[in-house]
Amino acid sequence: MNFIIYEDEKEYVTKYKNVIYKIIGPTILNFNIIEFNEFNSSTQSELDDIEGNKIYILDIEVTGKNGLELARNIRQNGDWRSPIIIVTSHDEFKTVGYTGKILMLNFISKDGKLESDLYETLELALEINMTKKSLCYTHKGEMFHIPHQDILYVEKSLND
Repeated sequence: MNFIIYEDEKEYVTKYKNVIYKIIGPTILNFNIIEFNEFNSSTQSELDDIEGNKIYILDIEVTGKNGLELARNIRQNGDWRSPIIIVTSHDEFKTVGYTGKILMLNFISKDGKLESDLYETLELALEINMTKKSLCYTHKGEMFHIPHQDILYVEKSLND
């Protein structure tokens, strides 16, 4: 499980990490927290290289590219499965998040009950990622996830 934090304010990164540790402490042994505090030329390739389940926590106001733009990039690059959580102190962007074709899980205000709202949303995100079992394999350097419910049968070719 990979938690990807896109936030430029250290105090909020610390809050997000505390909530993550609080949730996953006893349940998930293998997890990563990956932090980005700006968008530069290597950020997108670093995001693309992360393998496994992902949960994104994106702030709207980050240097280089805002969180909504990054969410659009994530979806345009084909990742429609990973939950995206938008966090901001600007509630006026809420409608943009819901209408911007980014399939966002939640929009959390930094000014409200940040920790409790994030906790509830991360619990839901983990449930989403854990309930859909899938067959994962790598072919020519690309990782594929096929949900078990979509598999009719598996066949192996002896010649291939």
